[in-house]
Amino acid sequence: MSAVPYLLEFFNGNKIDVICLSEHWLRKSQFHFLNSIDKQNYSAFGKCTDEHCPEKYSYSARGGVAILVSKTLSPYVTEVVIDSNRICDIELKLTNLPNIFFLSIYLPATTQSNEAFVNELEYLMDTHKSYSNHGTVYILDDFNCKNGGPRYSFTQDRRSQLLENLLIDNNKDGPKTGIDHIVANNENTRDIYNVFVPDESIFNVSDHKPIACTILIEQCHADSDNLYKSVMSDKVAWTKTLEKNSVNGYSFAVTQFVWSVQMPSLPATKEDIEFYYKTIIYAVQKADKETLPHKQFVKHIKPY
Repeated sequence: MSAVPYLLEFFNGNKIDVICLSEHWLRKSQFHFLNSIDKQNYSAFGKCTDEHCPEKYSYSARGGVAILVSKTLSPYVTEVVIDSNRICDIELKLTNLPNIFFLSIYLPATTQSNEAFVNELEYLMDTHKSYSNHGTVYILDDFNCKNGGPRYSFTQDRRSQLLENLLIDNNKDGPKTGIDHIVANNENTRDIYNVFVPDESIFNVSDHKPIACTILIEQCHADSDNLYKSVMSDKVAWTKTLEKNSVNGYSFAVTQFVWSVQMPSLPATKEDIEFYYKTIIYAVQKADKETLPHKQFVKHIKPY
């Protein structure tokens, strides 16, 4: 786990709820290390390199997948039993919302046979199809297979063709960097925004680039609507605002909330622009609600 300093640096600069890791190389007797990285804020779920043979004294195979979940979401998360040491699956259950499944994967490398790759890929897609009947599914991490897109083109090999065919058959899309992808149904990509690849860091000892994104769940839409109604129903008490010098706090809050809002990638659709607009409005309204004093209606006081 030589990438831990890079991971900690990323934690410090971003608020992350779910982190998918691949190829951690840990054995079952060492897996507790993941829980010690930031034990106050994250819990670890995962599969080890020796998942099916922990009794072996020596084991040098690469692999291992894991998912770190923030303590905020941990009470709502359960690990799903998957019969593969290359797939880790968790289920997020939130009240009155469809379940969400996160699959962290590490498919066979090019040093292994195409047959092994195909078998694991087919098992992955069967798993996806099964859980899609029970909620929203996101597949993340290392496919060990290139998949082209608007930002990346290459000459396809056999693996790439197989992956593309399966993605088309299953109607998938999502952000990617070379062989690392975030895969979701097309209908769910509208809930993925603020996608970015972090800048290079001296702590990154891997030739892989992490992908970060924000996934908006339905409750967030409801919170946005409720916040809008709340803000519009409460008028700002400007006299108190000036007396308490709350304008500076409001200005700082707007800066913080809007800072993470990124423009949609081009070419942007009408829905992308509309969502971008609503996200900015939500950020401004949230700053208003959290920093400015508001007038309170007292029904016993006459308006004259």
